Amino acid sequence: PMQLIDARDIARFMLDSIERGTPGTFNVTGRAGNATMGSWLADAAAAVGSDVRLTWVDDDFLVGQDVEPWTDLPLWMPPGQDGDHAWHAETAAAQRAGLTARPVSETVRDTWAWMAATGLRSDDPDGRFGNNGIAPAREEQLLEAWRHGDGALEPVDEVQQQDRDPRRVGARREVPAGLLDRCLDDGPAPRPGDAGRAVVRR
Repeated sequence: PMQLIDARDIARFMLDSIERGTPGTFNVTGRAGNATMGSWLADAAAAVGSDVRLTWVDDDFLVGQDVEPWTDLPLWMPPGQDGDHAWHAETAAAQRAGLTARPVSETVRDTWAWMAATGLRSDDPDGRFGNNGIAPAREEQLLEAWRHGDGALEPVDEVQQQDRDPRRVGARREVPAGLLDRCLDDGPAPRPGDAGRAVVRR
């Protein structure tokens, strides 16, 4: 489970607190468990109209392949790493002070709309932003290693079941139009009809 929040909700909370003269120190993020990697990717696929195919792999496999948490796989933090408590922030005080957060699906949908409206493009040859996410060639190596060493690719109808298992973390996808590639991790620059594959964390 994750704790995601829209920057607009943070800004609204800050401005409202200033106007009300609300003192205090707060953890400002979404409620614990307001999203999982599976639900987040499903929201992204829905936003762009993609028929995504996901394959979940073990944390230990990715760690053993030297996949870097958080940067190689954005928002992925396997157990035993420095960010074990990244998704366990206590937000009760902020909620009592008036913090509310819109559904993650709304943030994803609006992000896609903003990217499409502004024509945002990556300057990276392989479509990544700031070298975040796994390069496509490296991703293919990981998928091959998983396929031949740790099991076959799993079909999309298992995604929701896997999403409940915190030890299953990777994905393969084919995305005909870019939010997953452009916004979430590492695919090609956004163009209608683009296709990409990635290993992503749930």
